[in-house]
Amino acid sequence: MTFYEAFDAYNEKFPDGFPTIPLLNRGEAWCINVIEQCLHAGKDVYEMVYIEDDPNIEY
Repeated sequence: MTFYEAFDAYNEKFPDGFPTIPLLNRGEAWCINVIEQCLHAGKDVYEMVYIEDDPNIEY
């Protein structure tokens, strides 16, 4: 799966979309792995605690 395929699949499943700004700097391969894990678990990146949904954190 390419990054764009994974990105599209994630965005179809989770309406808030994949947060590229705080996560893409870790590399496409890492993001693909995270997206695949999220899709498999049926949870977004916040529920899987890959990123915090905290308004006080600036990315």
